[in-house]
Amino acid sequence: MPTPAVITAPDSTAYLKQGFDTLANLIALTLGPARGNVLNTTELNQLELVHDAATIARRITALPDRRQDVGAMLLRNLVWRVSQQVGDGGATAAVLAQAILDRAHRYVSAGANAMMIQRGVKMAVDVALDELTKRAQAVNTEDDLIAVANAVSGDDTLSLILGEMFHLLGARAHITIEEHVAPYLERTYIDGGKWEAQLTSPYFANTVANRGAVLHDCTVALFDGEILFNDDVMPLLELITKREPKHLLLLVKDITDEAFNLVVTNHGRNNMKIIVARSKRIGQEMENDFNDLALLSGAHYFSKEMRVTMKGIAEKHLGRSRRVEVVENSMFVVGGGGSPTSMRDKIAEMEEQLALSDLTKEERAEIGLRLARLSGSSAVLHIGATTETERKMLQQKAEQGIKALRSVAEEGVLPGGGIAYINCLPALKKIKTDQEDVALGVKVVAHALEAPFRTILANAGMQTPGVVLEEIKRKGSSHVYDVMKHCVVDSTTSKMYDSAKVLRTALQIAASGANIALTTETMVLKSNPETAYEP
Repeated sequence: MPTPAVITAPDSTAYLKQGFDTLANLIALTLGPARGNVLNTTELNQLELVHDAATIARRITALPDRRQDVGAMLLRNLVWRVSQQVGDGGATAAVLAQAILDRAHRYVSAGANAMMIQRGVKMAVDVALDELTKRAQAVNTEDDLIAVANAVSGDDTLSLILGEMFHLLGARAHITIEEHVAPYLERTYIDGGKWEAQLTSPYFANTVANRGAVLHDCTVALFDGEILFNDDVMPLLELITKREPKHLLLLVKDITDEAFNLVVTNHGRNNMKIIVARSKRIGQEMENDFNDLALLSGAHYFSKEMRVTMKGIAEKHLGRSRRVEVVENSMFVVGGGGSPTSMRDKIAEMEEQLALSDLTKEERAEIGLRLARLSGSSAVLHIGATTETERKMLQQKAEQGIKALRSVAEEGVLPGGGIAYINCLPALKKIKTDQEDVALGVKVVAHALEAPFRTILANAGMQTPGVVLEEIKRKGSSHVYDVMKHCVVDSTTSKMYDSAKVLRTALQIAASGANIALTTETMVLKSNPETAYEP
């Protein structure tokens, strides 16, 4: 068993940087359209081709030298954070972070103050982030979305489908990925919001084809507890008899046989049509479901936690929906009588939550689901392939593409191939400071902003990035280098774009990680550290 150890500067700095560089050099190989693949051996001794930074980061759980491992795990977490937030950009972040750390480390080794350099780095990064925001262009066409998806996934068919889906559904699109038995890709658009719920009994089914139930222009009532007795449901049924049409959706956690029999007796009587559906989720997720449906329909949410029952239900507690369909384990609700202002406020609140960097993958998925159903922007992407390995790779590419396209729909695009960062350099030259070490921090960022462009060209076998860069500058800021065609092209006509949000996120997180590495002077190595499979 390894012994615990405390390593101080300068040894700690050297080991941390070695580990940082080891992982960064590996990840950098995957940047750009001419990127390479990394061959990984799985636990079952099977070979796996890995082409994206996030997967590489997740596969490498430790380096042989535990002193270097600290730096590698710092970069691992950095890359994973970028991937979780925007889907793409992990390799870009790794290249930027390595370039910042390398140049800053040289200055510190020559006697500069690390904290002052850090201040200069932050100053320059803030200017670059503002410049990226100013230069971003909104995406207005399906072709532009397809081009961005292709830049992320490298798959023409997948890119066409993802571009179409986001063009139709917009920035709040919630796309669920499911396995498909056929060896091709397919998509299904969902009209309205989707909830996980099922009929409490086949008795309510009124569609022969799928054994589901559909109601138009129906009343909505909600109770997240168990309806026990006739007295609990009778007041609701009496209210429905006074409405036209006499259609009711009752969503509950559960219902006993006694209450259920009363509902069934009234179903079909005097033109009354009823759907009693049971929520399939539990805990906070079920509460979110009820709250969202209450918001959409305008219904009062009767909760067992409030220690209330439905005995006191009144007309003001009922909501409306234009169409409800319950089939298998899904309930689709289209249109509602809820307040548009309240829904807009809730959507804005959740969008603010989604912008937080400390959310888990599961929390982000839950917020995305709720946003989509409140805005009516949901779809299913069915992924099929001839082999299991191919299907998994397609699924991984689809997940990355969905996140990247969502970011594009939110913040627009910039010229690709690393040129968007280079276009920020004139703004950095305008930064004024009387402190020499702060000015060195600005130079660090200016150097790093060229690193992604140079790495993309190096991965494509180009030996003269300086010559290419001069040609691009001469032709204008919208021009980029197409490494597949070996020529300078206009990014607008060639559709060579990068997501503005991905570029901003990668730069912001890269600078933060590099600054942590630069200012760390002591490492504490435990005797038996836990292995983290989630970066």
